[in-house]
Amino acid sequence: MQVIKVKSKKLLNMKVKELNQLTTGLKESFIFIQGSFVEIGRAFLKKVFEDRAEIHLLDFEQIRKLYLEDSGAEAEETPAKEHDFYKMVCSTYLYLDTEPRYQFYELFKSAQHHLGEIAARLKEIERELVQIRASGERLVDGIDRLELLQHYRELNLQAKEEIITFLSEDIEHEAKNRSLIKLISFGILQRPTPYLYAYVPREYEVRDPLPFTNVLDHVVIRQIMEVKRLYIEDKAGFLEWLTLQIEHEEIVWSLSNVLPSNHVLSERSSTLKPILDLFTRKDWFAFSNLAIIQIEGILTDICLLLEYDEDGRKRLEKKLIGEGFGEKLDRLKAILFGELDYEYFRFRFRVMRNRIAHGRLNSNEVEILAGILLFDLKKVCDCVRSLNIPLNRRVSIAGVTKDSLKKGEIEHSLIVQHFLLSHIPIPSFYNLDDLEELLKPVFTDAFWKNFEEKWDSYSEENQAAFREFLIRLKNKIPEMSSKASELLKNLKCNAKFTQKDYLDFEMKW
Repeated sequence: MQVIKVKSKKLLNMKVKELNQLTTGLKESFIFIQGSFVEIGRAFLKKVFEDRAEIHLLDFEQIRKLYLEDSGAEAEETPAKEHDFYKMVCSTYLYLDTEPRYQFYELFKSAQHHLGEIAARLKEIERELVQIRASGERLVDGIDRLELLQHYRELNLQAKEEIITFLSEDIEHEAKNRSLIKLISFGILQRPTPYLYAYVPREYEVRDPLPFTNVLDHVVIRQIMEVKRLYIEDKAGFLEWLTLQIEHEEIVWSLSNVLPSNHVLSERSSTLKPILDLFTRKDWFAFSNLAIIQIEGILTDICLLLEYDEDGRKRLEKKLIGEGFGEKLDRLKAILFGELDYEYFRFRFRVMRNRIAHGRLNSNEVEILAGILLFDLKKVCDCVRSLNIPLNRRVSIAGVTKDSLKKGEIEHSLIVQHFLLSHIPIPSFYNLDDLEELLKPVFTDAFWKNFEEKWDSYSEENQAAFREFLIRLKNKIPEMSSKASELLKNLKCNAKFTQKDYLDFEMKW
């Protein structure tokens, strides 16, 4: 069969908007998620030339010839082998780097493995729970073992549910996104793993939190077993090691220097500085009593950072007064997962707090406890500055954006992220009130052209995020209203952006 030349060169003159409309159905099809490059590429070209009845009867050589005539591509630069040709088509027009079916298989295999791990762990937890209930012996080294196991059971059941939901609802979408060429990212919308368990599986293993958990952040892994041995067998040796760690890591100095960098810590600096002086003067008992209060207070402050509305913050503040320490930790568990050791503060820290309150400590014990609490204080001061807290993310992005603008540099993804978080007010402490005014000259024709040209290479999440950016931009900078409205009309997206999904992602990943 002879290939009839195409009068209108569709591929040569195709615009991004037309390509989006053409590929929407294909990207949702079975072939796209389970097909080879040959099958996907052939389906795409048949879609392009669907107005030609004979397209379904053409063999590879005829389709390649039709492609060359329509796209204006050079024959010598166009692969002659079928697989290579269709891979080129998929890369050029569908932005595929790998076949989605391989990503799908890897994700499915990984999820199955994780579900197997969780099932085995839940079985072991249930076995120990039965034993404890039968014996009635719940306390182990001051920790309620029954409560600890119930916590890990709930944690693993949540992980199981999340993985099952991923397999039933999100795996195809994730496989497609992972197959795309990564030309641009808005940073915060690119997650390393599809669900939390895959990111930190060890956090789901049952463990008794060590009394010096936060000290271990500063210890070389190969030394951990020796440190544990010292704590159990040689308290004097452990105290000597702990003292050297505090000096080597310059914990007191680093805490003092971080106070002016954050509005929460700055407000507490008039209290924290004298407390650190107590440690320097070796007033261990006074330091320990006051450090405990500040640690709990800072964790309460972090809870308040998650409420952006002033009235809402006042209501939350009243509510927190009536909540126990454990309830406040529950509020922070998901947000600071992997940063704040929930099990340590939930089960071990309160044991230490009770020992201090009762005052039944000898001089060596209280000195060790003071050293441990110094590391605990550093940990919560690190957490209050965590970028997993949306306000801190907002401040960081705004600060970096302002510095870049002053240098004459434009980072497109940072500007998008800045507006996506614009509903979170920035405290005047950070001196960023003039940022919107500095941004106005950035929105040139070249700025918009960058996004329009790369639109189809973005994941659906990034497309939805960019559309939300345009909506926020209209409200923040009226001069941009006309251009933003034009782009909102022309740049179509199937995904829907919700602030809740965005913030959930921020807190988890």
